[in-house]
Amino acid sequence: MIKLNEILNVKYLSGYKWSPDGQKLCYKYNDGGITDAYLVDINTNESTKITKAKSSVSGVAYTKHGLVLIEDSNVVIYDDEMNKKIITTLGKTRSKVALSNDSKTIAFTDGENITFYHLVNGTSHSFKGLGEVFAARFSQTVGMDAFEFSPDDSLFLYTFLDDNQKPYLAIATANGKHVWRSEGHQRMIEEGKWLSNNSFIYRLSGRFRANLDYYLATIPDKSEWVDYSIINAVSQFSIKTKKILSVGDKQERGSFYANVTPNMKRNELIFGLENDGYFHYYTYSLETDKLKQLTFGQCEDIGQMGDNISIHPDGQRFTYASNKGYRVERQLYEYDLSNDKERKLTDFALTNLAPEYSPDGSILAFMHCSKKENGDLWIVKLDKLECQQLTYSMPEGLAEKLVESELITYKGAKNWDIDAFLFKPADFDPQKEYPAIVWVHGGPMRQMRGSWHPSATYAHFYAYNQY
Repeated sequence: MIKLNEILNVKYLSGYKWSPDGQKLCYKYNDGGITDAYLVDINTNESTKITKAKSSVSGVAYTKHGLVLIEDSNVVIYDDEMNKKIITTLGKTRSKVALSNDSKTIAFTDGENITFYHLVNGTSHSFKGLGEVFAARFSQTVGMDAFEFSPDDSLFLYTFLDDNQKPYLAIATANGKHVWRSEGHQRMIEEGKWLSNNSFIYRLSGRFRANLDYYLATIPDKSEWVDYSIINAVSQFSIKTKKILSVGDKQERGSFYANVTPNMKRNELIFGLENDGYFHYYTYSLETDKLKQLTFGQCEDIGQMGDNISIHPDGQRFTYASNKGYRVERQLYEYDLSNDKERKLTDFALTNLAPEYSPDGSILAFMHCSKKENGDLWIVKLDKLECQQLTYSMPEGLAEKLVESELITYKGAKNWDIDAFLFKPADFDPQKEYPAIVWVHGGPMRQMRGSWHPSATYAHFYAYNQY
């Protein structure tokens, strides 16, 4: 018999970050509705709870100058001995943290102002955003927002919302002076990401995100900038734009999922697209303007909605999750861009996703879920493909009480095979009739699994099935 308290005591893993030396990982656990930060040593498997939050820990930046967290809406820094220093309070805002490329400055927001804080000398300065600064706060309508430093840290790109909650992009200098903002676009602007000190990409999304246009934006030389602040104009220059990709569903039958990751060591972009009806990866060369498909098949090369690839520090490889081996599983694969070959990194049921290379690229952190184990943090050493579990989310003894779901396949529209999962009582008697609950959910990337789910929301539902 499973007790409700046992289900409520399951912990739920979220984001994790490598320490600069690659020997530790900072991760977050939701335990009973409160999210705290923990630190695990990959050599000893010893985990230490860092925070004692009253509500949650959100943003994380692990730097050589300390571990930066947004804890209960406070910006705090922990040193190597885990001594805590509160930098400021953000009210009720839970912002993400942007780290400069020289690792000396962080950026955060209270939704109205953006603050740059220097980690070495402890100085800071704030400036008012052009609207409500988004910075990865929860929204059903705004996503893939920008909040990042340019490669040389001289400029800062961010997303802000106007009074109608429509998103725009803006650029400010390192001293907080605005020099550009987007305007004139009727569609949603998303995925602003720096490519170089004078170029970035963004996309415009159509209705329902059914159609997406990606643009390359080039900033003119600083000698061409003109300050129009005397007439209350923000932009000191006009960007030169070039449409590099248009994808989507012209019939607007539903959202077209896509994402992009810059890989400037090869001067290319890695796109995740549904061009053939399945989610696969492509490279776009910024030199030749050519799109090349990398992965193929009747499969989804993504762990779940929002899952991203991880690019190796040398820029020649990337890792992604895919169900190419078995529809209801996700395994990790590493793709070598130099020779277009790939290798399978994991081979154990049921879900492995959210890869993150260590700073030197020798180890990969990832999340693993199975039929009897909720999401936990694992690593794989890439030289010998040795996997190691780092965290344990399940209360002692609970896994042994759980039943294993049975995979049921039936025919759906277009004669497609549709997967379902049947949960039977542990003492099931085939001679008896039982009341049943039928739970229907869409897919394919959001399809449910016959196991614990990497998303806490759906993991709760799996727990309810067991209970």
